[in-house]
Amino acid sequence: ILENVDKDTFAVLSGFYAKDNKHIYFGDRIFQNIDFASFKALNNFYAKDKNSVYIYNKKIRNADSGSFHTISGIYAKDRNHVYFEGNILENADSASFEVLNYLYAKDKKNIYYLKTIIKNSDIKTFRVLNDRYAADKNSLYYEGRALKNSDPDTFEVLDNNFVKDKNHIYMWGNIADDYYEIMNKK
Repeated sequence: ILENVDKDTFAVLSGFYAKDNKHIYFGDRIFQNIDFASFKALNNFYAKDKNSVYIYNKKIRNADSGSFHTISGIYAKDRNHVYFEGNILENADSASFEVLNYLYAKDKKNIYYLKTIIKNSDIKTFRVLNDRYAADKNSLYYEGRALKNSDPDTFEVLDNNFVKDKNHIYMWGNIADDYYEIMNKK
């Protein structure tokens, strides 16, 4: 419960961020040691003032406030680094980094599933197929994990749960040939 809030000046900035004429809040916590005049909520996760950048109500060390901006959801970047959940995404190239969907991203060197590099993925042919599945010339991927013996050239989305290639039907990244046939019998 917020105490001593000025109800007349209280305003929601974004998600969990709010302010009144005296304080900036994250949820029920008052921000300390911030520049009140320059404070800006960037989205539900990130905020900044002229001196610092924050994830929720915690300062992100060494982030450059002047160039820091959100990319999508929990991803953000500044001129030096890419951030995932407020942590530096090691080896990510800030200049070329882009979010493909809320789970997959890429830069000029790597493909990422959330914060993990997808090893042996092909940047030039990588494509997101639906929320969880992706493919490149080498493999079909489920949540960033290559599916062994999959055939990305014959991949087809059946619905939100099922996909198939010439070899198998998959559900949540697992072979589900029999299950799909049982579910779809008439």
